[in-house]
Amino acid sequence: MAENTKPNIVWHENATIIVLGLYREYFSKEVWSNGNHQHPNKPIWVRYNKLIRGLPNDEGIYINKNIDIEKLGIEVRYKKFYFLNPLDSRKSYGGPTPLDKKVWNKFKSEFTEEKIKQRGRLEKEAERIIASSENSRGNKDSGEKIEYDIYGSRKEGNKVSRLQETRERDPGISRKKKQQVLKGKGFLACEACSFIFKDFYGKHGEDFIECHHTKPVAKMEHNDVTSLSDLALVCSNCHRMIHKQDPAITIDELRAIIAENK
Repeated sequence: MAENTKPNIVWHENATIIVLGLYREYFSKEVWSNGNHQHPNKPIWVRYNKLIRGLPNDEGIYINKNIDIEKLGIEVRYKKFYFLNPLDSRKSYGGPTPLDKKVWNKFKSEFTEEKIKQRGRLEKEAERIIASSENSRGNKDSGEKIEYDIYGSRKEGNKVSRLQETRERDPGISRKKKQQVLKGKGFLACEACSFIFKDFYGKHGEDFIECHHTKPVAKMEHNDVTSLSDLALVCSNCHRMIHKQDPAITIDELRAIIAENK
């Protein structure tokens, strides 16, 4: 059963569980910080608005996919749990709905002083719902992926098999680029910020630097040729900043950013 709390917005159990999971995350932080109120900031609300919009209801129907993400009212729903949690002294306008109460009653045992600092059924259920949404829709409607990391730990290290098609790279041309620069200058410096690994790390950083393709490998056609002039030597930080967006920015654009913020 779903509820309308605003025109064109349909709240359902899956969405309410996600919001309760977010509430429990921040309320647990409040307990850890000895009562200092913890509250999600605006980017968190926006991320969860995107997630809720791309979330199927209990029957697998994407009923909110066309809703303006700024108008979903996640924060209002979040605050309704103030009323239901006897350990929370905060109050807000508007009481909880029957759906809020139903979801709260399902997980209220995890809001005791003994359990609030531990991961429990609520987090697992929220993770399952999020994963189901991402798997079935490719995360197109939910925006960026939201990971539950409530207590600072996640399971990692499981082996997985992937079939992936990538563009072939020739490591030999990167070595030739470094040799060319070493022969001409006698050292390897980042072409964006001038960082020299050897100066900072000593012998451990000697002859180390990354090689950036100014002509994106991903855009190359079959048997395209890369010349030394198509390569730029950059430090690891600058390399990541160049590729922080798609399409990547140029070396000159990154130099301008660095100069502007010095």
